[in-house]
Amino acid sequence: MVQNPGTDNPIFRRNFPSTPSVFSLFFLGFTLVFFLYFSTLQPSITWYNSAELAVAGLTLNVPHAPGYPLFTRLSNLACKLPFGEEPAWRVNLLSGFLGALSAGLFSVWLNKWGRLPRIISLAASLWMVSFVTFWEEATNAEVYTLEVLLLVFLMIIGSWLSEGEVCGLKAFLCGLILTLAVGHRPTFFLLSIGAFFPIWRTGFFKRRRKRTFGYLFLGFLIGLSPHWDLYERLQNPDQFLIDPQMGAGLEGFWRFITAADFHKAFGGFSPTELLERFIGWASLIINDGGLALLMIPCLAFFSRRTKDDFQINTCVLVLIINTGFVLNYNAFEAHTMLLPTVLALCGLTAHGFVRLMGKRKNLCRFSFSVLVASSILTSSLKLSPRNRETEQFARRLVALVPKGETLLISNDVEFRPLWYLRIAHRFRQDLNIILIDSMAPEVLQKIRSKVASGGVFGSLIFPKNLRSDLEKEFLIQPLGYLSKITLPVFPHDFVSKSDPIISASLSNQAEILFYFEPKIVSMPDGNGKFSNLEHGKCRGGDVIEFSYWIKKAGLELKNLFVFTWIANSSGEPFTQNGVCLGYDFHFPFQEISGRKLLFSGFPDLIEFKRALVIPNELPRGNYEVKMLVGYCEKGILPGLITNRLDGINCLNYDGFLEVFLLKNGLNEKTLIHETKWKKINSENQYRINASVTIKLVSLEAQSN
Repeated sequence: MVQNPGTDNPIFRRNFPSTPSVFSLFFLGFTLVFFLYFSTLQPSITWYNSAELAVAGLTLNVPHAPGYPLFTRLSNLACKLPFGEEPAWRVNLLSGFLGALSAGLFSVWLNKWGRLPRIISLAASLWMVSFVTFWEEATNAEVYTLEVLLLVFLMIIGSWLSEGEVCGLKAFLCGLILTLAVGHRPTFFLLSIGAFFPIWRTGFFKRRRKRTFGYLFLGFLIGLSPHWDLYERLQNPDQFLIDPQMGAGLEGFWRFITAADFHKAFGGFSPTELLERFIGWASLIINDGGLALLMIPCLAFFSRRTKDDFQINTCVLVLIINTGFVLNYNAFEAHTMLLPTVLALCGLTAHGFVRLMGKRKNLCRFSFSVLVASSILTSSLKLSPRNRETEQFARRLVALVPKGETLLISNDVEFRPLWYLRIAHRFRQDLNIILIDSMAPEVLQKIRSKVASGGVFGSLIFPKNLRSDLEKEFLIQPLGYLSKITLPVFPHDFVSKSDPIISASLSNQAEILFYFEPKIVSMPDGNGKFSNLEHGKCRGGDVIEFSYWIKKAGLELKNLFVFTWIANSSGEPFTQNGVCLGYDFHFPFQEISGRKLLFSGFPDLIEFKRALVIPNELPRGNYEVKMLVGYCEKGILPGLITNRLDGINCLNYDGFLEVFLLKNGLNEKTLIHETKWKKINSENQYRINASVTIKLVSLEAQSN
């Protein structure tokens, strides 16, 4: 007979809530959160991994390591739902559903095993799911709400295992959920230490039944079933979301599910960088959840402790393990991996607030509810717009690419939305797509053959050396949101049919000439519809194409720069995050000199085709497209060129920057610092036309 060793231990003397009470709490928490998420679901794909995971759900293709086999199968079921026109919306609904389950179960865990009041437990779970990053991830196709759900399951099982006999059902569920969790993300092995903390010092081995480990092993085996499924799918040679060779065979499978290629991204920060990331972490917590979410947990951690504080200890361990991992892991969107941290902070906040209020129960319930309600309201105002911005970008990306041409693109942010549209809506299936993540010799040879036979287009944003490598051999011209890669041939036979509409002297002999007015090219919206605006009118996201010719170029033009921008009534460009938008900036002769062309060999008249993207947030009103031409070496413009955006959290800087460049059509342009541009624009030492800038055209911006 199994002895119960815990009669004198407070952990075995709790007055647990009744089963109906627990179920009603779960149902209330689940219903409130599901309604909250359902009403704020994204209508389609969003940036980063959303499109990739939606495509994986549609096709059962394998997303990036570790493959997320459980989520892929669940999203495949979601895609088969008989309602919802957009497949991505159905996967978004799955994320919201899993987030709502997490909230309901988390409130039960706090109430049943933490002995917190029902209203406090419910409010804490609502605080967790209304954390801005949590809310964002739960309303689009992402894996993180499943991660939180599995963690809550583990914490409930850990608390359940700490009481009474360890029967077969407990052992089976322990093995099943633990294996599913670690299979979903290998770092769950570390988080499970915190989840199973309640078992410590409860005589677990003395309380087990004879066949406990048999049931535990059975749970392990069934929990491995998503991995068996993943192994079969990895052997498919027609993979397109990942390299078909990745995951092949048992060795490749092991490297893939353990994300071995990502291990080098861990632990590479200096102490100064870690401090910066910690400050970024604290800033994120305060911005997304409020200062109280950072301060009140201290009351739970540093207050008088008892032997019954296992739930606080669990939250502290999850907080330390998850936060420590994220701060040391160099990844795009590192902030999205902090959801277990948010869960732990909300649990600690609930315990800390109860201890702060002491016996003033009614005041405690009311104050905590008001605090959470204000946090939910504040978070709702910080949510990103619910729109089709990412679909809109994908449509605009290839809007100017002729039918049947080749698109050179990295298997990342810009490829996945386009591929989702191809799979879900049969969009632009005429394009020949070359995925490129490194500039290997065979890739360069493939580009040569494609350029020789027709047009090649690309964003050229990744890998970082791609553009400079291509400029050594090809002519690269901007074309809307992309660049066109062609052979370095200049027009020798251009004969103007009329005098230039604008001309300006560059030196004793050289001139810059404009024969045509800039052209406004309408871009599609998220539904693929084009606006039909009158001449001279535009909308945010449209493209302005223009050409200029330089006559009698000489060596003195080597350091010539040309800056074209959309100017407001004060002559200043539109700015965001401390940098200019809606501009084109380049050094024409430094860019072509890399092709081993001598100045003496240039034709008498050289054409440069350029383009700029009108900022999406450009206010409605009247603007002018202006050009400033000047001399300066590329590397010594004092502070003009920057690679930093203002106001971006360091935990998501790289990811935000890549999306910022893509959606604003800046993928091939140098970032121009807002303050330094104003200074240089006012200093005549850099300018050729020092008295005035060249006005190319007037335009009227309409609201989107």
